Amino acid sequence: MREKGRCAAPHRISLAFVLGTALVSLVALVALVPYAQDPPPSVEIVQDIPYFEGPGANPQRNALDVYRLQNAQNAPVLVFVHGGGWTSGDKALYGYLGRAFAQQGYVTVIPNYRLSPAVQHPAHVQDVARALRWVYNRIAAYGGDPEQIVLMGHSAGGHLVSLVALDDRYLWEQGLTPEVLSGVIPISGVYDLTAVPGFAEVFGNDPERRRDASPLTHAQEGDPPPFPFLILYARHDIPTLDRQAQAFYGALAARGADAELFEIPDRDHRTIVTSLGQSGDRTTQLVLEFLQEQVGP
Repeated sequence: MREKGRCAAPHRISLAFVLGTALVSLVALVALVPYAQDPPPSVEIVQDIPYFEGPGANPQRNALDVYRLQNAQNAPVLVFVHGGGWTSGDKALYGYLGRAFAQQGYVTVIPNYRLSPAVQHPAHVQDVARALRWVYNRIAAYGGDPEQIVLMGHSAGGHLVSLVALDDRYLWEQGLTPEVLSGVIPISGVYDLTAVPGFAEVFGNDPERRRDASPLTHAQEGDPPPFPFLILYARHDIPTLDRQAQAFYGALAARGADAELFEIPDRDHRTIVTSLGQSGDRTTQLVLEFLQEQVGP
């Protein structure tokens, strides 16, 4: 089932400004989310595991956290990539999400990645690919099944999970193929950087470079991906992100890909992610249904 998206009206505020403002508000809101304080006794948390220690590595940014039920064995794996306009954000903000999905039986991995302006594209997506390599090679030691990995990201993280999934150069660099993924869930992602002004410190100004960094470009080319997409955005999302999600879904569907698109009512760019894990939340319901269908409960 697919819900129709609604096109936003033209807006003069830059996406860069709004994404930055959204992250500031997210920090303020995250304390209101269930499980944001002490973890339930059944969930074990292993923090600050390095996933990349090669040249140029950052000990804080090239690290990840693992959330799992005690005695987890061969459990499906959910990897969540945070947003923040490629310039900010941190895995520590999403402990509520890690605990919520671990309680549902998923070994949940939340990585950091290096940020601009210290690095530029493609460093961010390369780090996501490195984190996936760690997950594929090491998650069995934490009770996860490396053959059942679903990738999820919000905002800039939605861009990164879509790009690493569709432009297989980044996985090949890490000795992986797209077949290591069982599904991808971008939430309020950015899919067409040619239509987004700003972010020169992240992607530069070269139109061809920005086109190549756009998941929409890779959704329009080549064979359909070997895994399904669940594409989500908020009814009151940042201007243009609804249209970008619709265009991204349309490109995948035109190639015969397995993809679904849903607009989440009563949510905006922040609350679509801060509400994850809450009882009765529509986004959580859709994500859990997708996970159960692709990798089991």
